[in-house]
Amino acid sequence: MEQSSIELDTHEQTHNCEVIRLQEEKLNLQAGNNGLKLVCDFLKIENNDLKEQNEEFKNKNEELQNKCSTLELEHKIMKKDILKLNKKLHYVYGMPEIELIRTIITDEALIYVAGYVAYRFRSKYSMLGTPTREIPNTDPTHWICHISRGSLIYPLDELLSTYVYEMPENELIRTIITDEALIYVAGYVAYRFRSKYPMLGTPTREIPNTDPTHWICHISRGSLIYPLDELLSSARILEKDFKSFHKDSLSDTNLIFVKVASLVKRKIDDQFHIPDEAFLCLVRTRTYIRLRELNKIRKDSYGKIRIAERSAKAIKFYS
Repeated sequence: MEQSSIELDTHEQTHNCEVIRLQEEKLNLQAGNNGLKLVCDFLKIENNDLKEQNEEFKNKNEELQNKCSTLELEHKIMKKDILKLNKKLHYVYGMPEIELIRTIITDEALIYVAGYVAYRFRSKYSMLGTPTREIPNTDPTHWICHISRGSLIYPLDELLSTYVYEMPENELIRTIITDEALIYVAGYVAYRFRSKYPMLGTPTREIPNTDPTHWICHISRGSLIYPLDELLSSARILEKDFKSFHKDSLSDTNLIFVKVASLVKRKIDDQFHIPDEAFLCLVRTRTYIRLRELNKIRKDSYGKIRIAERSAKAIKFYS
């Protein structure tokens, strides 16, 4: 009986141990599951963060791609604009009247103009210049020596270098330059339309009594066109309205050719009968000349700034 009781106690203890072991395993399993749940939750959070970062990177990537596309498009547009500008500049710088204007404002043209002033006042102020035929050793590199037949006046050095900007003839010189250039440019337009509108000008070889004081008559070998008086008068009116419209620069409005042409045509249509396309060519040519002048001024200003900067650096270095 006592042995049975001991066996029962032993069996009960064994059962209790088994229950405790099972409970411990269950608790360990629950703890493991809870740990796995925590890990899964953490991984889910990490996954969500990575998804958000991935989405953010995708958005940034799309934004960068859009910017790249925009830059590529702008680059293509800029290339087209540069090509157009190069063509335009090639046309502008290649036009003969631009070379004329550039020549007029050089020293060689100033020699000619100052010589013309000396010629105009040869009776009153004979000391202002000397006819080229009386100069034994004329410089053959001077343009005036090439075109002279002995009657052109080579100006006094003082007139050329000093007094030309101070004498009363200063305004006359500016007028001569402007008017002679207008004759040439208007003649160029007449030459451009010589087949379609031959009445716009006459070749100098066909003019029996050309005015020898006109610059175009000195340089022409017979092929330059002397413009019709109506075309030349229109060019003079255009010059005034052009300066009034653009001031000292070029207007930044659109359709400037058409606007200036319309402005002048309203004034001249009752007096002169100039074809619209020929007059528009005259406006366009005058605008390109202004563009050339502005580019030269900008280039000269930039050069002066660069020289000033280098001088300042040199002074700072040696001081």
